[in-house]
Amino acid sequence: DRDLVAEARRDADDAKAATRLALQSAEDARDAAAAAERRAARLADEVNDAARRSAEARAAAAKIEDAADARAAALRRDVSDKDAALAELRRRAEAAEARVVAVEPPPSSNSSVLSAGGLREAAAGGGGGGAY
Repeated sequence: DRDLVAEARRDADDAKAATRLALQSAEDARDAAAAAERRAARLADEVNDAARRSAEARAAAAKIEDAADARAAALRRDVSDKDAALAELRRRAEAAEARVVAVEPPPSSNSSVLSAGGLREAAAGGGGGGAY
């Protein structure tokens, strides 16, 4: 009987040890699961932050692109306006030259009026085109 009681006690002690080991393993598994949930939550927060920063960067890039487009359009309008003003100045210069040619004396005349060619030279800072 003593052997049976001793064997039963050993079996009970082994069962208690196995139960303690199983409880410890379950607790370790719960701790690992909680840590994994915390890591997953942290990663989800990082992903959300990255998505928010990406959206902000895309919005900023769109604003920069819009500003660049607006500036380019303004520059194109400015160039167009300056081209139109230059064309108007050329037209006026040609009209003025035509008026000078129309009132210019014949080449054989010894007049003190500058010739059209002389006016162009004088305007360009060149030598004398007439008599003064």
